Amino acid sequence: MTLSSFIRAGLMLACVLLAGCCPFGSEIRSRPTFINPGVSPATSRAQVAACDRQGARLRSELERRFVDTTRAQCALPQPFADYTIVNAAGQTLPPDEAATRRASHVQRLCADPVRTDKELAALCPDCRARADDQVAQCRTEKGIVRSSKPVRMCSMIRF
Repeated sequence: MTLSSFIRAGLMLACVLLAGCCPFGSEIRSRPTFINPGVSPATSRAQVAACDRQGARLRSELERRFVDTTRAQCALPQPFADYTIVNAAGQTLPPDEAATRRASHVQRLCADPVRTDKELAALCPDCRARADDQVAQCRTEKGIVRSSKPVRMCSMIRF
């Protein structure tokens, strides 16, 4: 074993040992969790996971539909021409402002470079919110409540 490989091995061992400890101390913090107090912990975790999976499925379905609709609209000669553009209050915009907003929307979604499905899905305006609402509703129906669990964490360096 050469000196450089010995030093390299020593440094690797030091890194591994330091990674397992908290050089600046540790502290107890509370981590938010979801539980169903009326059932066993295993059943509670299964119910929480089922709600999370249901939300993930809904979100991916909404994103897939958004991507399909957007791709279909972008393929048209005048994309999003049949859409009604409204303001935050839900009122229809005047034709000149609607045309400006529509052009901006088309530029953002349809312009080159062609976006990947994942990039388009990230632009879905309400996919995440609707999926999160579905997860919250599922948790409420199953009696799942938010709780906190104490966990030991490494302290951050303080100056």
